This record gives sequence, structure tokens and C-alpha cells, in this order.
Amino acid sequence: MHRRVEMPASVFGGKKAEFYRGVVVGRGPCARNGKESPGYVVRWHDGDSNCWLYEDLEPNLVPSTFRDHEWELVRDIKIREDPVAFPAGWRSAKLYRLRAVRKTACIYFGGEEYEGLDFTYTFVGGVLRDGEGEEIELVASVAQLS
Repeated sequence: MHRRVEMPASVFGGKKAEFYRGVVVGRGPCARNGKESPGYVVRWHDGDSNCWLYEDLEPNLVPSTFRDHEWELVRDIKIREDPVAFPAGWRSAKLYRLRAVRKTACIYFGGEEYEGLDFTYTFVGGVLRDGEGEEIELVASVAQLS
């Protein structure tokens, strides 16, 4: 859910060359033309939050890429994998947290391979979950990861 947004400031009456940057933090009802429709809540870099209809927001969503300054390394981990693909049954990776929304996580396997850059992975209470809410089994203990 936590997708990045870059909206031209001109949408808000600002200068064309400036941008507002934010993160989609949830869903909520948005009012438009006197009626409510489903929408997305955006938390902007200035701390303000408001709701946008998807069709208005979609052109301003930023492609998911790893940016070092936005993520904090939690630790090296090993993840349970299919033993057919990984004979040892475990795969080494690095676990990162998003600095702006600390429960948001991503996994880095090396090279250009990441999971969770769409801001759907979470790491809360030592439990790592994928975008569908499924727990991802780690070889390290919860105490080591907290």
C-alpha cells in the first residue's frame, strides 16, 4: 500500500517546477462533487494528509525502486525457500525498514533482486509478512531481529 507519490505543486496552486512528495498510507472515502467514493490517503512531506481518488493519483505514482537514503538495514537474514530451488532450504538476504514508515520492509537478495519495494511487506514485532499478509519464515530468532 505504501506507494510513493510525486505531485506537481501546480496542482495545489504552487510553481510548476516544484513537487509535493508523499506516501500512500491507506484507503478511505473521498468526497467529490458532493458524493463519497473510495480513495487513497496520502501523507505528504510537509506532514499534511488528504484523500485522493485513484484515477487522480495514479499518474503521479512513482515506480518502485530502492533508494538507499529511504531504507535502514535491520540485519542479514536467511529466509525459508523451496528446497528444489535452494537445496539448503534457506536463502541469504538483507532485511530493510522504510525510514518514513518503520513497519514497512523490503528484502534484498543481491544484484537487482528485491521483494517488497511496492511497500506491501511489513516487519512488526519481529514478524516479516509479504504483500498478502503471509508470514515469511526467517532462520534468525525474533529476539535477534527486534
